[in-house]
Amino acid sequence: ILIQGQTGVGKELVARAIHAMSERSHKAFVPINCGAIAESLMESAIFGHEKGAFTGAIEVHQGVFERAEGGTLFLDEVDSLSPAAQTRLLRVIQENELERVGGKLAIHVDVRLISATNVVLLDKVGQGEFRKDLYYRVNVVNLEIPPLIERSEDLPALVDLILKRKSEKHNKSVNSVSSAVMQKIHAHQWLGNVRELENTLERSVLFTTGTVITELKLDAGESSSKTIDWKQQKEQALAKVEQAFLQVSLGQYHGDIKQIASCMEISTRAVYNKLKKYHINPAEYRK
Repeated sequence: ILIQGQTGVGKELVARAIHAMSERSHKAFVPINCGAIAESLMESAIFGHEKGAFTGAIEVHQGVFERAEGGTLFLDEVDSLSPAAQTRLLRVIQENELERVGGKLAIHVDVRLISATNVVLLDKVGQGEFRKDLYYRVNVVNLEIPPLIERSEDLPALVDLILKRKSEKHNKSVNSVSSAVMQKIHAHQWLGNVRELENTLERSVLFTTGTVITELKLDAGESSSKTIDWKQQKEQALAKVEQAFLQVSLGQYHGDIKQIASCMEISTRAVYNKLKKYHINPAEYRK
C-alpha cells in the first residue's frame, strides 16, 4: 500500500486505521520515518545488523522489519531511502526474507508493508532517484489523501479520534468540543493539515478542566502562511535526527539506558527526558 499526500494530512493515521482493521491488528504496528535517518544508519535501522558489521556494532541489532513480524511496518517518506536500502527492500518484498547488515543468514519475515510519501514518487522514478521495479512493488494499492481543507466532512470524526488519543495520553477526560468550537474548526483553513489540528486540540486538552472544550486558541501565523522560518526548520530537523538516533540506539543496546547515556555522553535522567519527549517506550526494545 502506498499512501500519498501533503505533509501533515494524516498518512500515519490512515496507516494505523488500516492496521487496526486488519487481521494483523493484534500484532505490532511499527512506524519509521526514512527521512529522519542518516544514510549511514538507514540499512541498520530497517534491516538490522550483525555484531561486528561496522565500527560500533557491538551487538546484534534487529531492524524494524523484524520488530514488525506478523504485524505492519509503516515506512514514512519512503522516497528518502538510499539506493542500497531500496535494493534490500525490493528483495524483502520479493522473497519475504532479509539479511542483516554484515550477515549471511536469510531471515524469513511476514510483514504487511505500508509506505507513504509527500512527493510524486513516479517523478522520482523518472529522475532516477527511486527504483522503477520497487515503485511498482510498493504501489500495488494507492491511496491519495487530499489536504484537510478539501475534506471538511472528515473534521468531526478526526476531532473525536484526536480527543480520545490525547485525553488518554495526558490522563484527561475531555471527550468533545462545544458547537461554537466546532464552528471555529470548520471555519479555519488548516494549512498545516491534520498535524496542525492535532497540535491545536492537544493544547486545548491540556488546559481544559472538564469534559468539553469550550475555547480554542488558533495560531494565526501557522494558518496564514505556509512559510516556516529557518529556526523552526532547524529545530524540527534536529529533533527528527535525535529521535531516530534514540530508536536505533535502543535497538542496538536492547533498551539499556545506561549504555545509551554513555554513548550520548549525557546522564540517564537526560535520556529518560528525551524518551518522554518523543513518546518512546524503552521496554519495547528490551529482550
